[in-house]
Amino acid sequence: MNSQKMGELISSVRKSKNMTQKELADQLSVTDKAVSKWERGIGYPDITILPSLSDALGITMSDLLNGEITAEKAERETGTEEIISNTLKYAGEVQRHRKFKSSNLAISILTIVFLIAIFICILCNFVSSGKIDWALYPTGALAFAWFIIVPLIYFKKHKYIISLSMVSVLLIPFLYLIELLGSSKNWMIPLGIPVSFISLVYLWIAVPLFAYTKINRWYLSAAVILLGVGLDCGIEYYVQRFVQQPGTDIYNVFSNICVVIIAIILFFIGFARKRKQLEAA
Repeated sequence: MNSQKMGELISSVRKSKNMTQKELADQLSVTDKAVSKWERGIGYPDITILPSLSDALGITMSDLLNGEITAEKAERETGTEEIISNTLKYAGEVQRHRKFKSSNLAISILTIVFLIAIFICILCNFVSSGKIDWALYPTGALAFAWFIIVPLIYFKKHKYIISLSMVSVLLIPFLYLIELLGSSKNWMIPLGIPVSFISLVYLWIAVPLFAYTKINRWYLSAAVILLGVGLDCGIEYYVQRFVQQPGTDIYNVFSNICVVIIAIILFFIGFARKRKQLEAA
């Protein structure tokens, strides 16, 4: 199977149907960058995408795998497509099974590492002071992290939303734990909850945009970064008013300026790549 021949076939058939790379990508639920790589022979389509790709292009999987249309449909052996289709379905099931086993193994290793870390913290705390106090900080932090990381490993669909949901549910209890164990009191309601709410709103805007939209990732990254700078400035102002120490943190201003510059660079990179893709299409 020649990736260059397959790419040339995909490109020629797509253009003959007056279809852009993005239109083809949308039908297959992939990015236009992936289609561009296939057509340039840089890589192959995922094996599970081949049936959908052949349907979208109006050719058979035999043609796709051979990199050329070899004969009229009426002259092809009727059993070939069925064999290929069944083989691809089997390969897809094997691939999903392997991913499931790998994710379970990763979760098991992560859980064991976290439990060992919690045990060591509690043991050190008890041995050094005869009680358990500061060990509750890393214990809570590790538990918080576990509930965020596991959905990203285990779930295939909506994993970012599930993980973000865990953050939304656990953030306030985690902050309350910090207030309960720490020396500073009475900051949770006037400071912790408002800042947490604003931050979660920002995340609920940013994460779904990245997970479920086809917006140019360079443009989107630049926009989300700029929105984050505004959020940071607002939170800093609110915190300064709460602690009654107004003023300007020159280091924070400098870091925000650097972040804005990065956002501008990302925007121009996205513009250049978009222009190149339009020329290729």
